[in-house]
Amino acid sequence: MTICFHYCAACDAGPLQASSRDEDGVWSTRCPKHPWADLQLEGAPLQTSVLTGFELFELTEEHLVVLSRMYVCWDDAEVGAPAIDPKRPYGNNESPVTAIGKILKVPELDEKTSDRLYELHLSTETALQIVLATRKFAPGVYRKMEKYDALSWKRVDRR
Repeated sequence: MTICFHYCAACDAGPLQASSRDEDGVWSTRCPKHPWADLQLEGAPLQTSVLTGFELFELTEEHLVVLSRMYVCWDDAEVGAPAIDPKRPYGNNESPVTAIGKILKVPELDEKTSDRLYELHLSTETALQIVLATRKFAPGVYRKMEKYDALSWKRVDRR
């Protein structure tokens, strides 16, 4: 699923569904009350509204499967804390792309699939923030309510 909506910067109405798509596949959205609050969105799992600065993120089942396979270790730096092992984030000696491919049972790792899996790996940072902030492993669309508050993620879709 691709996220194609945003919140109006003027009245915080939303989520607003994308209303039209141009020849390049870019979605255009307008608030009915504030037509000047126009936003172009290119369909992507992770979006930041240029009007509000708030992030929209689609937490997928793939994120949850990958998160559940992360290798948690103890990092002795400073006073110590649990951490995801940066050398072996999925508990093996393989590259993240190869490991995720095996976890998700991807039959073939061509260049396009490898790029997608690498993006999935990078997005686990936000996915983990959402899971920890909401205390739920629930796929859906989430919005960061406060720009600099990693605990402010709220689900905005209702499946």
